[in-house]
Amino acid sequence: MAPIRSALLLTLALCSLSILDSPPAEAQDLSFNLNKTTLDMSQRSSGSFTVGLSPRRPSADMRVRISVSPSNSGLTIDTDSNTTGNQDTWRFNRWLGGPHVWHGPHTVNVTFDRDNAANVNSFTISLVGITGPNGERNDFEDVTGSVHVPVNLLFMLDKSTLQLTEGGNGTIGVRLGAQPSADMKLSLSVSPSGLRLDADSIATGYQHEMRFNRTRGEGHDWNQYKFVSVITDQDADAQDETFTVSLLGIKGPAMEDNDYVGKTASVTVTVTDDEEEGIDRGDLSLEITEGESETFDVKLNAAPVSGATVRVSSQPGVSVSPSSLSFDSSNYSTAQQVTVTANEDNDGTDGTAIVALVASGGYTASTAKNIVIHDDDGSIDISDDAIELIEGSKSGSLSVTLGAPPASRTTLSVVSKNTAAVRVSPATLTFTSSNYSRAQIVSLAPVSDNDTDDETATVELTAGTGYRATKVTKSITVVDARSGSIIVDNPQQALQVQEGGSATFTVRLGTKPNKNVSISLSKTEDDITLAPTSLSFTASNWSAPQTVTVSAANDDDDTANGSDTLTLSASGGIVAADVVKRIQVIDDDIAGAIDAFDAAGASLSSASTIAVDEGSSSSFAVKLDRKPNAAVDISLSKTNADITLTPSALTFTESNWDVAQSITITADADSDTADDSDTLTLSASGGIIMASNWTATITVKEPPPGTIQAPSRLTVNESGFGILRVSLATTRTPSSAPVTISLANGNDNFALSPTRLSFAASKWSEPQSVIVSHRPGIDDTNAANDTDTITLSASGGITASNATVAVAVEGSLRGAIHTVPPRILDIDEGETGSFQVTLDAPWNETNALDAQASVSIESIENKVSISPTRLIFSATDWDIPQTVTLTSRHDDDFSDEPDIIVLNASGGIDARRGTLLVNVKDDDIPAGSLLVSGGELVIYEGGQGIFGVRLSRKPNDNQDVIVSLSKHSYGITLSSDALIFNSTNWNTSQPVAVGALQDDDIEDESHTITLSVSGGMVSSPRTKRVRVIDDDESGPDPVKSQALAFPALAAQDDASMRVRCNQETECIVHLDCSAQNDGSVFQGRLPGAIPAWGTRTLLAADIEGLIGGSWSGKGRLGCALRSRANISSQVWTRSGDGVLVNNSALIRSIPEHARHRADIESIPSPDEADQSNLRIRCLAPAGSHCTKTLFSCFDDRGKRYEGGVGAIVRLTTRHLQSEEVAAIIGHRWKGMGLSCELRSDHPFTVQVLTRTGGGGALVNNSATGAKP
Repeated sequence: MAPIRSALLLTLALCSLSILDSPPAEAQDLSFNLNKTTLDMSQRSSGSFTVGLSPRRPSADMRVRISVSPSNSGLTIDTDSNTTGNQDTWRFNRWLGGPHVWHGPHTVNVTFDRDNAANVNSFTISLVGITGPNGERNDFEDVTGSVHVPVNLLFMLDKSTLQLTEGGNGTIGVRLGAQPSADMKLSLSVSPSGLRLDADSIATGYQHEMRFNRTRGEGHDWNQYKFVSVITDQDADAQDETFTVSLLGIKGPAMEDNDYVGKTASVTVTVTDDEEEGIDRGDLSLEITEGESETFDVKLNAAPVSGATVRVSSQPGVSVSPSSLSFDSSNYSTAQQVTVTANEDNDGTDGTAIVALVASGGYTASTAKNIVIHDDDGSIDISDDAIELIEGSKSGSLSVTLGAPPASRTTLSVVSKNTAAVRVSPATLTFTSSNYSRAQIVSLAPVSDNDTDDETATVELTAGTGYRATKVTKSITVVDARSGSIIVDNPQQALQVQEGGSATFTVRLGTKPNKNVSISLSKTEDDITLAPTSLSFTASNWSAPQTVTVSAANDDDDTANGSDTLTLSASGGIVAADVVKRIQVIDDDIAGAIDAFDAAGASLSSASTIAVDEGSSSSFAVKLDRKPNAAVDISLSKTNADITLTPSALTFTESNWDVAQSITITADADSDTADDSDTLTLSASGGIIMASNWTATITVKEPPPGTIQAPSRLTVNESGFGILRVSLATTRTPSSAPVTISLANGNDNFALSPTRLSFAASKWSEPQSVIVSHRPGIDDTNAANDTDTITLSASGGITASNATVAVAVEGSLRGAIHTVPPRILDIDEGETGSFQVTLDAPWNETNALDAQASVSIESIENKVSISPTRLIFSATDWDIPQTVTLTSRHDDDFSDEPDIIVLNASGGIDARRGTLLVNVKDDDIPAGSLLVSGGELVIYEGGQGIFGVRLSRKPNDNQDVIVSLSKHSYGITLSSDALIFNSTNWNTSQPVAVGALQDDDIEDESHTITLSVSGGMVSSPRTKRVRVIDDDESGPDPVKSQALAFPALAAQDDASMRVRCNQETECIVHLDCSAQNDGSVFQGRLPGAIPAWGTRTLLAADIEGLIGGSWSGKGRLGCALRSRANISSQVWTRSGDGVLVNNSALIRSIPEHARHRADIESIPSPDEADQSNLRIRCLAPAGSHCTKTLFSCFDDRGKRYEGGVGAIVRLTTRHLQSEEVAAIIGHRWKGMGLSCELRSDHPFTVQVLTRTGGGGALVNNSATGAKP
């Protein structure tokens, strides 16, 4: 590599520039610098001469005009061979560079054609200086020069020497150099004798004369070659011979005198003898690179008398093969190869050796081959960096080492080729085998001068004896500069830049430079950008301040101010010290925190404990403690798989930062009896910086042990009712989870109401009643009809064994107590009702006819008052109805309530107990709530948005519910200030239109609408937040997704664009589109907002309406989707043959706290012809599997559906058809209206392969257009 490097450096050196300096004009004579003043010419010949200006450059651009005298005599000139025709002028420029450099040399071509000229034997070429190409006057005007051109009368020979081999022959061609004055002849002779000449091969014998005529024709044209045959004869010796063939001009065939008489010429003929005894080893020397091999050929010059052997030997440093060669009379002239190998060494010195060849046997000869060994180790190595010095300033340096050790001490010479610009020190460097690789420094001192020109000097380093290395050169630039300074405004004061913003300062020079000055600006921090990064000053603008803009990028990792230092360095026309400018970045990040509150509104600090009962849920709310400067995403994480967080993330904006958002913690039931715990972590990103994450400890309590309290037996009247009272007993207070008691019986003749009881944690010990009824008309002679068993089982907030209650029908007596109505009486709360009582059995025979029967009446649940509470019957009126009045009691609940009236007979009749079920219909206004559609309503300034309102439950039949609407700020309008609901329309959503007024600012606004309830329902007020997006110019939203290659409405292919909102709040989306063929720009905005987690589908006609025109005939449409929200998009295209296509890719899961997540967009319905197959491949590490793989899916309205896939073994793939997905999440969707988030505890990949209905084509529709 060393020779290559040396060659490269030499090439660079040859390309270096030299600065030429001229002495004063008045001290010199001006002239043309001609390389010749005489130019010999002959017939049809051409020549040239060069011209330049001397001794200095002209005062302005100039031209030289060239003419020939006499004119029209066959001599022509051309100053520019690159231009058509013959040019007689040439331009010389004052300044260096290009083909018109003033000192030349520039070539002038001269051509002579005697045929086209008069008989002239000499010419004069004249040169005179004239004005420049643009009429510039110059000091070379009228300067003259000339070139004399004699025309020679010559014999023109096709060769000056002729080499022949003994026994061979050749020819000599001859013609006249110019037209003779008359016909002439030429005489041939040879000296010494020994050659035969023949000037006419047709004529008999050997002819020694040839004829040339003045005029053409007859075969003797003077300007046509005639050939003389030269014949050699064999001789017996082995000596080469040399002959001279002489040519002499003589009179013509008619003895005409002519101008060629006496003219002579000669040709040397060398005859090589073909018999020589010797060894032919080719060239004298053979060059070999160290460590490599080369070959040379060996043969004999003549046949040996008998077999001959040539011994091959060498000096140290090389080795040869073979060591001997054998020749005989049959192969003496056939070359045999000898291979020479140059041995390796460690020095950088060339070597030599001799290979000797000595013949013996039937041949006597010897020779030698010189071997030159080129060492491949040596080189002179210098630093590659460009070197620029400032005139009169500090010295530079050049680092020098050797590429290999020298065999002995060697000295390198160091020479500056322009000492007026650069001086070097020292002049020599000495290297030995011990220090060859240690850098030695050459000092480069710039020399001051009185001009203002930059200069270039070449430093040349040459190896001395004892070391082989290519000479190395280094070009040094010396910049002529004045002493100056860089001036910035407020140099001692730091420039303050707001994070995300910019600030400026100015720069100028303190001194007028003598040439252009470049100021480079450098900084150290990546978050700082400079515009521009360099400044240029000239002699005309040096004092005018130039502005530098410093911009600071936003960060989201701290709230601390930053700093940087700018360095300004000058180069070019001044020498100036560097200037430093301090930068202070004022951080705009907000130090914030999360405020948390429990269900009661009490504050929850970080590290609080939140208790959740197993199988139950607990909720708390969070908000930000201050307004952020951008949207803040709150991510929630935990580690216990039995705990679910809803939602999994929150987003706060600058308008809703102080509105608490609820988080629900759900603890799934497990099979153990131990309490669980987990750590909940809330981390923020975006518009605030939190000093630390908000954390809480989640404790999951197991249900306490307990028992179900109920009587073991219960007696029910035949065809009547009984009340079963149920309560709970525990060893400790139950958890907050409610306890559910389920009741079941096995005999259809008995009925239970209700079959399920719910005990709140605060009322677990309060009994609740179950009405047990016996169906009327049952055959009481069958004992199986009169018994039943009720089983009670607990779930939820306690663990308890089942309880049983034995139910029996009261035994039959002769008499009965009858009521009208017979079984059930309905009474409105606070109202009265009545029933009648009679007896249907005869008197007891033991009683006198005047005996009386008494019927006592009592309420089991005390929900009604009774009047009277006792009835008296006699033997004469026992079947006459008596009336009992019931009055229901008022309460504050909203529930209907049952009660049982029990009637017992005593006295003169044997009668079984009678019962009457009383249903008390509640008249309280029902508690309910307002149902307001959607979350925050987002509308554009000047636009309108709509939300819906309905009731959660039916109001009283006779009372309307009035919902009053009020707004608390100017800027929006409401279509109505009141809505009326009744028992008929309570479940029908009534729309409210909200209009946003125009204003002149560029700020978004937030508004609150309050909805209050009065009339037939009790409900807390509700609020509706409205965010108005300003439509004044404030910069476009960022690009969040790309939807590409969308065909026009008129195209054969049909397409749909699906845009999904991937967040908890609505998404506003802008379209920024361009056509494929001509770049036409189309812009628009999706009407209204996409619901949270919802999807909007756009067809070509929809997009034309949004962007205000068609792109038909302009190729396909590509759209950048701009939004401040988190969105994604896909383009589905169904081609003309029905194939559904989506160009997409494999989806790889990404880490999401302790889990991994992948988003799947636009899954076709299982009811569609396009069938999809999800391929989920587990990429868990060795020893693990994807054990908890869960779906969270959303339809186009944003409604969530969830389900689990179960375990997927490592490196296996789980295939799920869309039909299976529907079963897992418990939902069938339409079209492509399902998007899913897939999560697992280890990494995985997903592909969605859709087999389309058109031709069965299989398409991969995995990736989305979401911007990463």
